[in-house]
Amino acid sequence: MVNLRRILNKDKITLNCNYGAKRYSITIDKIKSPYAGLMPTMMSLDFLPYYSTIDDPAIIDASEQLASQLKGRDDRIKAAVVLAMVQQNIKYKYDEEIYGCLDVWGLPVTVADLGVGDCDCMSNLYVSLAHNLGLDVISVIVSRHMFPAVCFDGGHGRSYEFDGKTYFHMEATDEVPVAGRYWDIQSVEAADYPKIPTEQFKEYLAEM
Repeated sequence: MVNLRRILNKDKITLNCNYGAKRYSITIDKIKSPYAGLMPTMMSLDFLPYYSTIDDPAIIDASEQLASQLKGRDDRIKAAVVLAMVQQNIKYKYDEEIYGCLDVWGLPVTVADLGVGDCDCMSNLYVSLAHNLGLDVISVIVSRHMFPAVCFDGGHGRSYEFDGKTYFHMEATDEVPVAGRYWDIQSVEAADYPKIPTEQFKEYLAEM
């Protein structure tokens, strides 16, 4: 398992990424987050909109930092930079190695803090940052995989129709921050917009 005590003692998390010729940086202040050090104890499609905890003040603040660095850029570039931020800072690791549990859909601030996670952990962090950056983003589940997808003009590659709009696949577990990259075609099992967590969802959060 990851040494949680050593990592979770930090007050601030700095994430950096390179995209094109530019370097981007955000700082997540865990003191502002009511979700820091927490993990969900129930993984349910009914709760899919809530795992990205879009109401987290620490993530909102970090997204505003990124927005100032992306001023004037279109949604396609913004979506790619958020993808680069997740890909370059979160390393793939199975939940059992991190949490000691078979399946945990990790919360964004905790995932950023640990610096590791599987597909759903990376997806939740992406969705939280992207939503608070003003992007039209959804969480998508196919067979044994979760990922974010973003709606924007001028996209190419793998996409999904949802709510009458086209959303492009953003593969957080890949190493290349390009929309539409995916190596398999699968039917969508569930998809939804991120929403502010309900009190019922929060009842299933526990300290790590």
